[in-house]
Amino acid sequence: MTAVAKVASEEDRPSERRMTFFEHIEELRQRLKVIVIVIVVLFALFLTTGIGSVTVSGTQIPMLIPALGPTNPNVATQFVVAMKNYLVPERVGGIPLNFSFAPPWDAYVVMFKVAFFLAAVVGSPVIVYELGQFIGPALKPSEKRLILRITVPVVLLFLSGVALCFIVVLPFTFNLLYSVQTVLGANFLVLYGDDFIDFVLL
Repeated sequence: MTAVAKVASEEDRPSERRMTFFEHIEELRQRLKVIVIVIVVLFALFLTTGIGSVTVSGTQIPMLIPALGPTNPNVATQFVVAMKNYLVPERVGGIPLNFSFAPPWDAYVVMFKVAFFLAAVVGSPVIVYELGQFIGPALKPSEKRLILRITVPVVLLFLSGVALCFIVVLPFTFNLLYSVQTVLGANFLVLYGDDFIDFVLL
């Protein structure tokens, strides 16, 4: 083996020492514990607080405030209302589109789904970091450099796709789907909250 090939081979070896199977399991347990704690804390935060504002010296400052019922809805509820107002048309072909919940508990199911989704999104940097720290020692330096190079383009493309979906695709889709119903003679249009959240987020 030439000196150059030997240096390249040594450079591509993982820098960390080899761990036993049970050491890997223990490290994975610790990192999953951090992820679960972050998700649970954020989940509880989005269910118990809402986005409000306080006035300081005549200036309104947005911040999280305790959610104390219908007058102060929590973050999950505010997110659902904001999505519904933006994505769902009020009328299709002159017929009102009613937004409703079927079973009595449906609103709570939607609230929990959205709170968990927001917790996963907001906590994603911690999730990525912990999983990266667990997988990282097994990667070669060249593989780590490759991942770092493609991370920013991948994130930007993903965010661009999400923005395009919310700004263009979903509003057009809801209009199209309910327009077909009116063409078929429907005179009462309804969209259930649980179906709406599953369609948009999943």
